[in-house]
Amino acid sequence: MKKWMKKITALSVASMTVFGLGTMSLLNVKAASPVTNLNTPATIKAINLQQFLVMKSTAHVPASYGVYTITGGTAVSAKDNDGIYQVFSGTPTSDLTTSPVEGTPTVGTADATINKSPLTVKFTGAETPSSAAGTTTDALSNTSISDNVTLASGYSYVKMDVPVNFTGVTFKEPGIYRYVITLKDYHGYNQGGTGIDASFVIDNPTKTLDVYVTTASDGSLQVSEYILRNDVTSTSPKLAGFVINYKTVDVDISEIVSGNQSMASQTFGGEVRLFYFPKGMTFDVTTTSTDKTNNTSGAITVDSTADITTLKYNLKQGEHYTIKDFPVGATLHCYINKTELSKTGYSISVNSEKSTASTSLNPSGTSEYYTYTGTVNLPTATEGTTVDVVFEYHKDGTIPTGIIVTVVPYATVAVAGFAGLIFLIRRKKLKEEKDNSGE
Repeated sequence: MKKWMKKITALSVASMTVFGLGTMSLLNVKAASPVTNLNTPATIKAINLQQFLVMKSTAHVPASYGVYTITGGTAVSAKDNDGIYQVFSGTPTSDLTTSPVEGTPTVGTADATINKSPLTVKFTGAETPSSAAGTTTDALSNTSISDNVTLASGYSYVKMDVPVNFTGVTFKEPGIYRYVITLKDYHGYNQGGTGIDASFVIDNPTKTLDVYVTTASDGSLQVSEYILRNDVTSTSPKLAGFVINYKTVDVDISEIVSGNQSMASQTFGGEVRLFYFPKGMTFDVTTTSTDKTNNTSGAITVDSTADITTLKYNLKQGEHYTIKDFPVGATLHCYINKTELSKTGYSISVNSEKSTASTSLNPSGTSEYYTYTGTVNLPTATEGTTVDVVFEYHKDGTIPTGIIVTVVPYATVAVAGFAGLIFLIRRKKLKEEKDNSGE
């Protein structure tokens, strides 16, 4: 009996000891790391990427905007990635109960002044360019990212936030959530047609955005980092945003005269019409003409109430009318009034030898004007940095050769008769001198 009681006592003590140690162990774990938010999904309101517009320092910022799309990237297992991070597609799976992510992000800001897309990122034209590449602050990690722009001599850039809105998006598992963001289109805004769209060249329009979700110390999930790169295989540093290059070139209009009745002092007027350029856009226009009254020059703002803005010029040979930083790919429209030109007796053409070939101006006529319309392209290396449009005004007169021909026979007879008379008089005089000398 005593032996049995000793066994019972020993077993009880052992049980209490084990229970006590287990309780102490659990209490110690809870005290050291209170996991109160285990499996709490991660959320984030928005992150800001950047939109960079690079242009000549002499150009005005064009009123323009970008349209972006965002889709889920391709999932990659941790084994096939880096052995640590599972890569999830940012697109939810069909079964939301098992999907690691819920909700779909958007890119851009709603703007009632733009009709082509409900969400855009735009420049108003009032921004001040910078001639030196700067940095952008990543608010999530509170670090600086170098602006990924390359500025050649004489170039500047402006930048604008590109908000990626994650409202309504939840991340349920730690890992990398991959998205593909594409700068789909870039346009001038408040323009009636294609306007200056061709002058915008997007650098690497499609990029990969990786959102890193990690487990915090309290067991909850958090968005700790995001990385934007050109593609999933890129080893380049984290990019700040998307780059658009605004291509422009100076357009110089001049005149020459030709023909036996032309005068270098003769002046000729014309118009340049800007069709469907962004309303409120500004150009600098210069002229060497001494006639300042009939030449539209200075800082010219595109008409905010009409689709066509008209610039007038009045030049003579040797004078120039120059539109600074004309958008490459936009259409140049020149108008010359037929009635006014006919009063001078001159004809008009584009001098192909002196004009820059890439202007590709083709003459066409309307009831009231001679029109010369063409796409302005970048000059080649041999053409220089300016697109030249040289109009040639020609005037010839017909010499009345018919009158001269009718009097030639009579004049010839008269001259021959006069020569014969002189010969006879000279011969007679010589004979008289001989007779008087007794020879």
